Amino acid sequence: MKLHLTKFVLIFILSVLLISCASSEKKETAEVRSIETHAKSISHGTAQIACTIVELKEIKGQSICVAMIDTVFGYGAGTRPIATDTKLDLSIEKSLDKEIFKKESKHRLTLRYTNERFGGAVDYPWQIIKLNVH
Repeated sequence: MKLHLTKFVLIFILSVLLISCASSEKKETAEVRSIETHAKSISHGTAQIACTIVELKEIKGQSICVAMIDTVFGYGAGTRPIATDTKLDLSIEKSLDKEIFKKESKHRLTLRYTNERFGGAVDYPWQIIKLNVH
């Protein structure tokens, strides 16, 4: 009787350990897939942010908006970091309607960082390339 009880307890403990290890492995796999999917969706040299427009100005025929960075959602490989709660000068790509960027308006944007163009320095290296839907 004591031998049967010992076998039962041993089998029960092994079963519980096996089940707990299997569920932990599934959770880790799901987290890794989620991270990989998110990382692949952001292109090299770009960042996805949420911001509030502080000012819109024209400098040398180029539309520039000053934005307060509210949230950074992610970066592509090789992208410079962006601090939240800081102002950033963003050039507006010509294909985008600059009238959308009104003072105090909130946007979710994809930015591209360009530090040189045709061998020369860029005055405003962060460029708005896409207006993302919330």
